[in-house]
Amino acid sequence: MSWLTTPTKLGEICRGPAEALLGEALLRAQVPAFALFPEAPLWVPMLTPTQEQRLTVDLLVGYGLGAPYRPLFAVECDGYEYHGDYEAFKEDRYRDRRLLLAGLPVLRFASVEVIHYNPTQSMEEVVRTFHLLSTVNLRQDFVLEEGA
Repeated sequence: MSWLTTPTKLGEICRGPAEALLGEALLRAQVPAFALFPEAPLWVPMLTPTQEQRLTVDLLVGYGLGAPYRPLFAVECDGYEYHGDYEAFKEDRYRDRRLLLAGLPVLRFASVEVIHYNPTQSMEEVVRTFHLLSTVNLRQDFVLEEGA
């Protein structure tokens, strides 16, 4: 998979319906210079400089009018059925910290927010975050594993 700039069948790519629904809505909104990388595999540094950890984020949101895109932040959509126990809760916080320390903030939604309660507000929050972070120069230490 690689960067997407136009609507496509994200339901065939994404792990869950919430991220597919949100991603398709974002691409249909045609925000200039907006791009998504669904199920993006990233290598992020660990606390010791010689170690890395491979993490996959639901949606990687990037900026650019063509390759190369600049990743800005990750979007995670969590359903209670997959994230409803203590270990999953703890693992999500660990992932958020690793990504933030690598220069990639995470915008996290409950799947039910995106699908049932207010999908428009979720999309607007992602677009607002995109506009905010596209003007900020974050130090980024992660590596996007292209072609995975």
